[in-house]
Amino acid sequence: MSKTPYTTDGEYTLYLLVDIFDSGNKMYSIFDSNNDHCGGIELKNPTSDTPEIGIELLENKRNQGIAKKVVKMLVQKVCQERDVEYFLLRISSRNHHSKHVFEKMGAIFIGEEDNIFKRLISKFSDKREALSEDEQKILEDCLNEENNEVVNRYKLLPDVFK
Repeated sequence: MSKTPYTTDGEYTLYLLVDIFDSGNKMYSIFDSNNDHCGGIELKNPTSDTPEIGIELLENKRNQGIAKKVVKMLVQKVCQERDVEYFLLRISSRNHHSKHVFEKMGAIFIGEEDNIFKRLISKFSDKREALSEDEQKILEDCLNEENNEVVNRYKLLPDVFK
């Protein structure tokens, strides 16, 4: 982890943790003013006009307004470095709390997509007949369990935090 902060607002600091698998994606660790680890925030496709933000806070750090503060910090820092049309957010349809938090920030719903599991299974659907009957049953059970979950796509405009 880098010893030099990527950005800070005095209360929270983001340190570059890793360039994920040389993909260009950036993962930052979040620390509060007491140097307590709070979680991480990721910037996928950082050179895109629509980079994607993902955030994960430790259980004991949730519901304290941290997400809004660190998302604002990241958005402002990225926008100082270059122009961004909007930031993409992907949130599980089952994650009502995160949807609420980002909607309060001003995120705008732009559509839905299948979850990663459904997309992966559809790519290999022609291989199902090679599975045993038991394996096909397990696969069907998994598909049915995940069947009602979709990924909600939101856009967060950079000027929301100006």
